[in-house]
Amino acid sequence: MTSPLPKPLTFSPAMVEAFVAGNKRMTRRLVSPQPDGAFRWHDDVGYAYGDDPKSSDARIWRPRFQPGDKFYVAERHWRSCDEDGFDLVRFEKPTDTYNRKWRCFGGIFMRREWARYTGVITAVRVERLQDISEEDAKAEGVSPVETGYTADYRRAFACLWESIHGDGSWALNPWVWCFTIERTK
Repeated sequence: MTSPLPKPLTFSPAMVEAFVAGNKRMTRRLVSPQPDGAFRWHDDVGYAYGDDPKSSDARIWRPRFQPGDKFYVAERHWRSCDEDGFDLVRFEKPTDTYNRKWRCFGGIFMRREWARYTGVITAVRVERLQDISEEDAKAEGVSPVETGYTADYRRAFACLWESIHGDGSWALNPWVWCFTIERTK
């Protein structure tokens, strides 16, 4: 079942640019908590399960998004108030700091009505992080790392992943939700 209201999907500034340019068509998010045994995705029911799904202690994981769900891009922004107390929002670092105090907020603090961009989830699957293909890494919106004569999108994605999740997070090879996304506004 799809959600009636758009949910936030947080992107870094570089990934917002890639999304707007049409280069970001996929995003990966950690499965939480991480499964410790068998783990399978079922398209027909929209969830994954561990071990035997018929056993009484089977664990079920549901992704935050299902195909058809709408989202808005939650991005870094700056806020201030005008003379009447109304919120002012900017997406570039403000330069008029002499007469107004601006505060920077991460995307997780962005309101739906301030969103500049929206999209829809078109597909969901689950896989190990390092199982990402070169094509999927390119669809993540990263710029390739030049390795000799070829462009390496997987390596660029690994660098992006570690910049977000910390050193060594790529080597842990966690389970991730893979969302295929499409821009609508």
